[in-house]
Amino acid sequence: MQQNKEIYDRLNKTVQDAEYAFWAVVAEEYQEIKTGDCDPFEAIKFTESLKRQVISWYVNNIGERTEETKKKEEAYEQYLRS
Repeated sequence: MQQNKEIYDRLNKTVQDAEYAFWAVVAEEYQEIKTGDCDPFEAIKFTESLKRQVISWYVNNIGERTEETKKKEEAYEQYLRS
C-alpha cells in the first residue's frame, strides 16, 4: 500500500499546485476582490473534480501500458471508487 500512498501523494501535490496557480490567475484578473473566501463545501468539490480530471487525463494519455503504469492506473481507479 506504500506505492498507492506515493501515487496519491503525487496526485494531491499536482492538484494542489494547479489550484494555487488557478486562483493566482483569478486573483490577478479580479483585482477588485479583496478577500479570497470560497464556500468550503464548493472548494472541496472543486478539488475532487480536479483530481478526477487528472486521473482521467492520465488514464487516457498514458500510452504504452507497462507493469508500473498498470499499477498506477489500478490505484487511480481504486481512488475513483472510494
